[in-house]
Amino acid sequence: MAKKNQIFEIVVGKRALTIGHEVYPLANISRIQTRELKWFGKYSTFYPLRRMASLAGGVALLVVAVIVGPRYADPDGEYALEDIGRQFAVLVLVLAGAATLWLSGVLIYRVFFRRTYYLLLLETAGAQAALLNGTDLKEIMRIRNALVAAIEDPPASAYNIEVHGDVFAGDKFTGRGYNVNKSGRGAGQ
Repeated sequence: MAKKNQIFEIVVGKRALTIGHEVYPLANISRIQTRELKWFGKYSTFYPLRRMASLAGGVALLVVAVIVGPRYADPDGEYALEDIGRQFAVLVLVLAGAATLWLSGVLIYRVFFRRTYYLLLLETAGAQAALLNGTDLKEIMRIRNALVAAIEDPPASAYNIEVHGDVFAGDKFTGRGYNVNKSGRGAGQ
């Protein structure tokens, strides 16, 4: 089953380019470019390292406080606070180890298995719009080359550009952690 925002064809007419329900005049298109999308925030590749470092620091402080603290709170040893503190420290270490294992798995996935996403941008009269995004760079480049050819030499009659592979409508990626906002501009680029 195809994803909801997947598109299957692009219509290039004599004077207009139609992608899904959006129409762009060919004469107003000033630039077409392809960008690699960068992850940001909690979706960035090395974000789990920051979380692991803060987790390790917090656990170290908590374990030291739990083990050393009862010696000063109960110098006579009447309440066995030291034994309770050690049991609590073991529980904290086990939970922190499980969280670190999970974050290590996320980091390994992001470094070795996460696919690179690309974006096809169209600029008309100074404003950029994200046309397509996906992981299939060859397909995005093929579509870009077809659009550039249509801009340079407008066709005599309308024709379709078939879209294959992992390519989707470009304005549907908000909230997925990309370093490109809805207008197509990359933050800090």
